[in-house]
Amino acid sequence: MSNDKKNKEAEKKKLLLVVLVNLFFLILVFGLGEFFLRISVDFKKKSIPAGEASIFLGSETNSWEHKPNTRDFSAGHEIYINNLGFRDNDFTFRDNEKNMILLGDSFTFGNRFPREKIFSELLEKRLNEKNPKWNVINAGHVGQTTDNHYLTLKKHYEAIKPQKVILNFFVGNDITELRRHEWIEKNGDLVRVKDKKIFVDENSRLRTLESEVPRSYFLNFLGNRIKILKAHLGIKEAKEPTLTWPVFLEEENVGYDPRLPQFWSMTEKVLEMIKKFSQEKDFELKVVIIPMDVQVSKFYWKKYPAMLFDENAFLQKRPQKKMAQICREKNLDCLDLLPIFQASPDRDRLYFSNADPHFDEAGHVLMSEVLARENF
Repeated sequence: MSNDKKNKEAEKKKLLLVVLVNLFFLILVFGLGEFFLRISVDFKKKSIPAGEASIFLGSETNSWEHKPNTRDFSAGHEIYINNLGFRDNDFTFRDNEKNMILLGDSFTFGNRFPREKIFSELLEKRLNEKNPKWNVINAGHVGQTTDNHYLTLKKHYEAIKPQKVILNFFVGNDITELRRHEWIEKNGDLVRVKDKKIFVDENSRLRTLESEVPRSYFLNFLGNRIKILKAHLGIKEAKEPTLTWPVFLEEENVGYDPRLPQFWSMTEKVLEMIKKFSQEKDFELKVVIIPMDVQVSKFYWKKYPAMLFDENAFLQKRPQKKMAQICREKNLDCLDLLPIFQASPDRDRLYFSNADPHFDEAGHVLMSEVLARENF
């Protein structure tokens, strides 16, 4: 065998060795990554926002609710749940007081702030500055939506007998959260909501079941990181949904959820139930429509660097327009907060958190001012 042939054979063996060594290390890295993620990431049980607080209780009718007479400090401040299961002072019915219930999700619950800084408490102070008579009850529940609020209202109505009920509706997810819900109705009325994803664990915390566990945890991890990198670099993929909130999108958009008409129909139906209940019990009902932060100002878009945005989707105000239509057809008293927030000179630096879509401290202050002004 000639020297050239020997050299070529040696080069081939060397190249093969390099390939095998690299392949070995690639398999090793993949295997170690897969092993580490499988022992550290639980796709079946993940906490949801504010779910770390041990204040929750399973419910036959409403999937879960707050555990009465409990305290928790895991949020960095005290969260006290009163004798009725609300984030408020203990409730005692008094004939000489007027009671108002605020229904809503985490915006109303105010999980990021101590109670004295959330809008339910600030509203009560504003209403009672001159003539103390109003008792504002915070019935907000993190992670719940309109159908849950209706069941909460029905359960506690007789104990409170409110003169006013304010239903806070967040356009960002109060529609899409219905995808988790299964309804049980009786004689045309909603009697139970079964949440197919969120549950209360043995430590009284909220947990969420993931619908799909990836075949490979490591490939799933790499895929998510690549999406984030592409978003940072401004690279758009043809079939990549443009928003996390499909309620803002037109039907032709690839990120649109075809189940949205069903969710809107459910919302319309439960709003009609709440309106009927208000007529039967003779209390005043007001629906307050809370906007998404990115609708108020583009200043807030920088909070979501890993997401791809469709600017026109936010400018179209589709959820607000749909809610306005429902309010007209059902003769509901509705207040759209979007123009009020947009009209503020401070809209580019206040009102919403830098971490998520929730109100900042100034947002709670403005909300209390608006509710006091618009309702009285």
